[in-house]
Amino acid sequence: MEKESAVIRTKYPEYEVLTTSEERHKNYRIKEIETIISMKKRGRTINDIS
Repeated sequence: MEKESAVIRTKYPEYEVLTTSEERHKNYRIKEIETIISMKKRGRTINDIS
């Protein structure tokens, strides 16, 4: 990704390149996992849950 970012920064210097990072995605808390499992058992779809 760094190589692609460098190419974009060179071609479009007026833009800021934003990349994702593992730190942006936090693990679910136990309560959140329990809620998701409960919703799934009640027939909710992944789209409903998200």
